[in-house]
Amino acid sequence: RNFYHATPDLSPGWHDKNYADFESVLKLYFDDDEIIVPHTGQTMKIGNVQIEILYTHEDFYPHAMYVTNNMSVVYRITVGDTSFVFGGDAEEEAQDICVKINGSTMKSDYVQVNHHGYNGSVVYFQTIAPRVALLPNGGYKKSTGWGALLGSTANRWLARKVDQTVFAGDGITTVELKVG
Repeated sequence: RNFYHATPDLSPGWHDKNYADFESVLKLYFDDDEIIVPHTGQTMKIGNVQIEILYTHEDFYPHAMYVTNNMSVVYRITVGDTSFVFGGDAEEEAQDICVKINGSTMKSDYVQVNHHGYNGSVVYFQTIAPRVALLPNGGYKKSTGWGALLGSTANRWLARKVDQTVFAGDGITTVELKVG
């Protein structure tokens, strides 16, 4: 078994306490396993699923990282001819760096709207050009639509361009998608 994680050095106080806790959990549950730290450009295959690392916190350098959301790993999962981009909580600066690194190769069918729909980059979503947006924000429901999230230019663009939006706030805990 392999365990994948990415934890950058932040301030010494944060890193010492939290990383020590994280390491103790790793040793408890994954002591005999290889720990693999993901880096941009890596590709992993699990059966017929391909996972590509598009961005890690390392790509943020030399910028100062004041927002820990930008430590999120951005990755694409491809199953058959269907692809998904997941950006975690990465905010606009990290999204723009991701686009500079990957360009049009980021095009995918589905996108997880980063950071619960806040602080998005128009260029990021234009580059991905998804058909479906997965919006993990429990505060919004399909019945109310994008609501206050339309205050973001990126979200206004995305809401107009996608064929479908799946709102996690609809009580959906599992999304089944047919891939081909």
